[in-house]
Amino acid sequence: MKTRDALIAPMANPGDTRLASPTLAEKNTAFRKPLVDVSTRHSGSNEAAVAHYLLAVLDSDESKMADAEKNFQKAAATGDAEYSALAKWSLQQIYASSGRESRPKRSSAPLSPALTPWSPANRPPSPWPT
Repeated sequence: MKTRDALIAPMANPGDTRLASPTLAEKNTAFRKPLVDVSTRHSGSNEAAVAHYLLAVLDSDESKMADAEKNFQKAAATGDAEYSALAKWSLQQIYASSGRESRPKRSSAPLSPALTPWSPANRPPSPWPT
């Protein structure tokens, strides 16, 4: 995580314990290496899912949407509930931005009045005298 929080500057200020990278591209490359290592070394684990999620975030920041989609899919498939939900939400954002938004299927069959909660048969009795 020190690499993720690195400064983008030619060199760190004296006394600053944070890492420094001269460009954002070099910082992202340095951050990507350990994530790829974790995702391959611990394939199928929650740690790998976290690494895939962070790789997907890097890819989307760099406008590599196809790579981001693949990494979000891997994170959604192998991560715990929290990272899986985050990855699925991010995938939905990618789909929506590219016009591939999945929509629920609509039924063409009309609702039966007897099945609706506001039908007369399902209403509770009125507290007011009629």
